[in-house]
Amino acid sequence: MHKREHKFTIVILANFFFFLNFSQLVLLPKFIIHLGYSTMDVGIVMGIFNIAVICTLPLVGLISSRVNRRALFFLGSLVMAIGTYLFVRVDRVGLEMYMLRTLQGIGFAFAFGISGAMVFDTVLGGARRRYLGLLTASNMVTHAIGPSIGEFMIASYGFMQYFMSASLFGLIAAAFALGLPGIRDRRYIIRGLNLKAAAPFVAGSVLLGMIFGSTVVFLPPYLMRVGIENSSLFFITFVSGGFILWVFLYRFFKNRDRLIIYAFAVIMIMMLPLMVYFIRGNTSLVCLALLFGVGYSYLYPTLNGLTMSSLPRTKGLANALFVWAFNLGMAIALFAFGIMSSLYGYRKSFFAVGLTGL
Repeated sequence: MHKREHKFTIVILANFFFFLNFSQLVLLPKFIIHLGYSTMDVGIVMGIFNIAVICTLPLVGLISSRVNRRALFFLGSLVMAIGTYLFVRVDRVGLEMYMLRTLQGIGFAFAFGISGAMVFDTVLGGARRRYLGLLTASNMVTHAIGPSIGEFMIASYGFMQYFMSASLFGLIAAAFALGLPGIRDRRYIIRGLNLKAAAPFVAGSVLLGMIFGSTVVFLPPYLMRVGIENSSLFFITFVSGGFILWVFLYRFFKNRDRLIIYAFAVIMIMMLPLMVYFIRGNTSLVCLALLFGVGYSYLYPTLNGLTMSSLPRTKGLANALFVWAFNLGMAIALFAFGIMSSLYGYRKSFFAVGLTGL
């Protein structure tokens, strides 16, 4: 195996197990509802994670020029695993849960905040966008596997074993992190940095985070209300959409006008929140989740790659900026959706989220 391919494989594996930890926590709203709390509490608890990410990512961007990325990813994976395991001690929504979500957010910022930069470090220019797509597809796979494992653990053994299994994947990610390339940006240039060049892509990331966060976090409890107890079908189909894009559609898309493909992807990701009212069973859920997966799988790596290309001298900062913007969108949406769903219900709230894509 070529040296660069070997390095990219390690990046993929480390991210894969890290996201198995992260993706299982998508089911955390079920735990909160199980404890007897409302969707507003779900929004607060889930949103605290994103607030922690938002506050930590500027630090990650700053120190990525001084500390090698291997150390940052290792620290983030370890902190995420610890923050997940300690949930076995929690039996109410309160300060302890808020602190653990903050800890998880800090871990996420340190690990994922430099993942895209590691791809740029290990892959040569022309192939970077495709390899970012492969990283996104790999991470998306965990959104099928992680929640499916989580659903099984909850149904078979309970929530405590669910948290333990999630934390184990974080520890495996930390082990793989020891084999990551120890690269850092040669210098950090803040004066004269052209952030205006990245502004359109950062704004797009905020909106994408709003749509993605609201849908992925609040769809599982909504499905429970319409009689679909197990949400793993949504996550599996969502991931399948990513595979369809990068295995079958990528060659067709790459030779077409990027703006047109971008517009189609936006329409596809909007369809699920706009049409959530029509989800009556597995067939409608699968169709909408598939479109959601294809749209997201194109938009996320495209915006990520464009952000880093707009700030080529500081890839660590650029990737941190992109992830920061995405999580800002998620935080806004989670807090707003929690309040709106309590006042107006799930369907009107999802419809409002879908309209943000316009």
